[in-house]
Amino acid sequence: MYYALIFAATVLFGLQFFFNKLYQKGEGDGISSAMIFAFLNALVCAVEMFCLNRFVFSFSLFSMGVALLCGLNNILYAYSSVKALGKADLATFSLFAMLGGMILPFIGGIIFWNEKITALKIICCLLIIFALWLGTDRGSGRKGAAKYYIMIFIFNGMSGILSKLHQSGDGHVTEQGYMLLSSICAMAISGAVLIYLKVIKKQKIALNKPGRSIPSVAVYSVISGVGNLFLLIALSHVDASVQYPFVTGGTIVVSAIISAIIGEKPGVRKLIAIAVAFTATLILIF
Repeated sequence: MYYALIFAATVLFGLQFFFNKLYQKGEGDGISSAMIFAFLNALVCAVEMFCLNRFVFSFSLFSMGVALLCGLNNILYAYSSVKALGKADLATFSLFAMLGGMILPFIGGIIFWNEKITALKIICCLLIIFALWLGTDRGSGRKGAAKYYIMIFIFNGMSGILSKLHQSGDGHVTEQGYMLLSSICAMAISGAVLIYLKVIKKQKIALNKPGRSIPSVAVYSVISGVGNLFLLIALSHVDASVQYPFVTGGTIVVSAIISAIIGEKPGVRKLIAIAVAFTATLILIF
């Protein structure tokens, strides 16, 4: 059952990239557009989780503390994403983001939560790293891009570690309640940044194409919210060192399928990378 939840989340994460791309295509990659995206994403997710939590606001000091860290991490990730994309190509950005999302929770699960390290887990991670490297068209980033690559790696990985921390702690609220708290924190932080940009920096805070961008954010947020909720539920029963490599490998496969559906034909290198990633995910199951 829990592997089914992880698989469903993986499919949803593959779909969310399409709607993120739609938003960025209309609004650009400036800091203000990133903060608007973060604010709207958190707002929709908060409403979604409040409904899924049966209109109950759950609270505990432990969950609030982790949620605040999660909200801050999400904003730092949004900021570093904008800076990285301004200096390098999307493929290299995706490479570091996916590696961080897999490696840090894998290491954290073993070191901090005493998850077993096995030969199959190591083989799976090595295969996925190879698949990411093989399937990425590496462009030439401009000077200063390296530090943003590192930030992307860390902040995307920290998201998984914070999720595991919350699910492993005592006195935590429900998964929906935690995501509601995280969304509220992200709204508060991104809202404060937008006010700063508007009042202090005198920047224009508005969407270029609200008719397309708002629905794109809404669909992205619903998909992302449900996917992350599934992962939180599964984390109480599946090791982080298993779950996140599975998600990374699965996302490679799902993204390739979506690309094929919309008419993008993968080359030989990417087809091999997809096959390697698919093999790696099967290793974790069987």
